[in-house]
Amino acid sequence: MMIPLGIAFHRYAMEAQSGVLDSINPASTANISSGAGRLHFDNPDGVFLREGSTPILEVKLQRHKRHWFLPSQQQLLVSATIRDATGNQVARLRDNEWTVIDPMYDRNYTSDTLEVRDRNENVVLQVVNFGHTIHIAGVFRCKNGWINVIAPARINGLDVAAIEFRPPWMVPQIKITNICDYPSALHFGSCPGVANLRKLVEEPGATSGVDMNGSLVCSDTNIEIEKVNP
Repeated sequence: MMIPLGIAFHRYAMEAQSGVLDSINPASTANISSGAGRLHFDNPDGVFLREGSTPILEVKLQRHKRHWFLPSQQQLLVSATIRDATGNQVARLRDNEWTVIDPMYDRNYTSDTLEVRDRNENVVLQVVNFGHTIHIAGVFRCKNGWINVIAPARINGLDVAAIEFRPPWMVPQIKITNICDYPSALHFGSCPGVANLRKLVEEPGATSGVDMNGSLVCSDTNIEIEKVNP
């Protein structure tokens, strides 16, 4: 029995556990967004959170070829590591190439969007490549159990990027609102929340934000700030 090419490709895409976040738009500055909040990276290595010498969340601005037949252009490349509560790596992003390791974690995606939900249907990673900036929200865990949550939030009537730190025995208060529909097997490629997210990211106040003069570091007992220029 022959399966039509279009149906076979759709089935392959639905079952894929890896892919690449793409954008036709170039970038000019090394920054990431979380909703309307913008994080500017002054530290040379672009690392936001690390454990020892290993980055957990970083952003790079470099010349990159989207395809071999196109000229290179400045692109934002984001890398991130997502662990579960026991410290096991369940998903990762390396220079915009993503992999979901735990098959029990549902994910939905398009060419520029990735969202991953854990076994309790909580969003643990959300990335949208807008080109000029990359929106990211996620639950980033250190091996010591400490948690760093980054997500859009509305505080005192303002749309901001919220950053929360919690020890292992406390549940984060920030919840990441899903932008895709689930289960992905029934709603593959359906991410209607990206349209509203785009409005937040591109609203006039979104160019302001936080300058990261340093990195967050997972120590033996907590998360500390390490300045580049104290």
